Amino acid sequence: MLGNKMLVYFSHVGSGLMVGHKELTNDAESVNESLAWFEIASDDGKWIKAEAKIISKNEVEVYFSEVAIPVNVRYAWYSYPEKEGFPAAILSSEKL
Repeated sequence: MLGNKMLVYFSHVGSGLMVGHKELTNDAESVNESLAWFEIASDDGKWIKAEAKIISKNEVEVYFSEVAIPVNVRYAWYSYPEKEGFPAAILSSEKL
């Protein structure tokens, strides 16, 4: 945590993180879009959609102006949870 921001470190990022699009076996293409699907929670336990930006090869800064002291961060958690409350695994039926 750094003030009202949380830092997320990724261990395995290849040549680095990027915001991009990827189709089938084509290389990923960088796009000028903001990061999506990050959420942040304060000590009351309520999750709020957060702002996020890549700040280094393997690091993302996550924040929301109305959360003064964040305690948790999550990514892609809210979509289609299973009965136990965990997110369903990401999948695609496209042929690669």
